[in-house]
Amino acid sequence: MTITELYELVGEHAHTKINVATYSKASPYTAWQSKETEYAAVAFTVERITNTDEYQSVECILYYGDRLRQDGSNWIDLQDAGMATLTAIINDLKEDDGILDVESGYSIDFFNHGLSDFIAGAYARFNILLPLDNCITME
Repeated sequence: MTITELYELVGEHAHTKINVATYSKASPYTAWQSKETEYAAVAFTVERITNTDEYQSVECILYYGDRLRQDGSNWIDLQDAGMATLTAIINDLKEDDGILDVESGYSIDFFNHGLSDFIAGAYARFNILLPLDNCITME
């Protein structure tokens, strides 16, 4: 598996969610400032890859963001939608025909950010374990 294939696999699952209009393989800050971005938007990043003698651990962050109303009154709704969407994508990855082994523990954090637009949402940190015969390569 290549990093590109991992990003594409996550994107396939993100696009199945009815509320996700845009999926980005870039930093969420870059993606959410783009004029082409439609909301709600999901971004995925690989933070670190660690190899052991038995497996490869891939540390990932999955982001969900949507625009706040002008008065900011919908921030809880957006964080709730973010938590539900991220959980659904991670659960889909766990059930994806054994291609990936998503570790059972993951964390979800919430945010309100002012970028080019005001955005609220959530992000999830999780690890994927890959057997050495299917680990991330640089090809």
